[in-house]
Amino acid sequence: METQEPIYFDPQEREREKQASREADERALANGVSVAEIEAKNAFLTPDRTIIHWDPNREF
Repeated sequence: METQEPIYFDPQEREREKQASREADERALANGVSVAEIEAKNAFLTPDRTIIHWDPNREF
């Protein structure tokens, strides 16, 4: 099994990402994208964001 580097959370970087997302949403609204389309894009569990790690050898 491959080991991964630890991931560190940077709250300032996360806030910059969130602000950039808000600004992108505002630009999309100004360009005629519907609120429903923006909400769908920002949904937490969308197929393009959901990754399932399945280990068929794991016992439940």
